[in-house]
Amino acid sequence: MPEPQIEKAPEMSALLEGIAAGKATTQIIRENPRLAFRVNDIDTLRQTFLSEKYAEQNRAVEVQYIYGATGTGKTRGIYQRHGARDIYRVTNYRSGKGVSFDDYHGQDCDRV
Repeated sequence: MPEPQIEKAPEMSALLEGIAAGKATTQIIRENPRLAFRVNDIDTLRQTFLSEKYAEQNRAVEVQYIYGATGTGKTRGIYQRHGARDIYRVTNYRSGKGVSFDDYHGQDCDRV
């Protein structure tokens, strides 16, 4: 990427570098409050980079099937092992159309 002092839009350069470095959207906004109302744009950029990255390489995926009676701590156990930000929880079970992953944004742990 171009150096920020040479770049005509150093704010945009810093944004792209922040996304590439894996910074959270909230962290980017704290560093540059002028981007506060550009959250959707930042998230779209992030998804674009991730889509490009994983179009060419596969992630190592581990699948665990957890089952048991209601109230035995299956979900609680997942939340104890993983941070809440790292969990994608499917709550949109579309009747007859399968499970929707529309809100998935690269979280490390998926709970379906």
